[in-house]
Amino acid sequence: MRSILEFLAAFVLSIFAIAAQATPVTLTGVDLLASSAVSFPNGEPVLDADVGIVFNQPADSSILFSVALNEFIGSPDRFSVVLNANRRSSDFDLSLAITDGVRGVGAHIADNSGGQLFTFPDISILSEQMVDRGDFGVVQSGVGFPELNGDFDVSYDFSISDTAVNVAFGLFGQSLSFSSSVALDRVNGLSLILISDGNSSSSEIYEVNSLTLQSTQVSEPQYLAFFAFSLLGFLIYRRRQL
Repeated sequence: MRSILEFLAAFVLSIFAIAAQATPVTLTGVDLLASSAVSFPNGEPVLDADVGIVFNQPADSSILFSVALNEFIGSPDRFSVVLNANRRSSDFDLSLAITDGVRGVGAHIADNSGGQLFTFPDISILSEQMVDRGDFGVVQSGVGFPELNGDFDVSYDFSISDTAVNVAFGLFGQSLSFSSSVALDRVNGLSLILISDGNSSSSEIYEVNSLTLQSTQVSEPQYLAFFAFSLLGFLIYRRRQL
């Protein structure tokens, strides 16, 4: 019995070592510029004095960058994103979306009304440069917003099935969740796109310091670890009964 318990303990440790490989991938502005899996349809941004990249007065509803997710986290059904940005202009409204190149689902932050979170449940990709974000979905106001020239994080959680996309996103401890019935085509891989505001004047300036991606779905190794722990507990229980 002891040898079985020792084997299971070693097995569990090895399984968690495998599962731990799903670590976050953080891309600084420098990394985004250097990666072949990242494109800038409206022109490359300017590298800031640190690691940030700056998009200076882009066109309305233009795609600032497009990140091929397969290159960094594979094709998970669930994943998280943390965008670290800097408010470089008083008017600062920004959208981030998941897309198959034809349609997309996105979330928007705005500086209006004490800081707002918006949902875009059905986005159309008009070209490699431009998008139609469609109608607003749910809106939440009073969530707070960073000071001018202040860094901040926006967090996103995406859950994708064959028939829907569920999104939860948040800013300064406030969050908003929604579900879209858009069915994304995952055959050719999905991309994450950052979109400038569709109602912007010519004054908005966007700075992105980093983008952190991580698969959050429960992987097969984690299921195996759960099974191994259950079996280990059962064997320990049986041993104590003998």
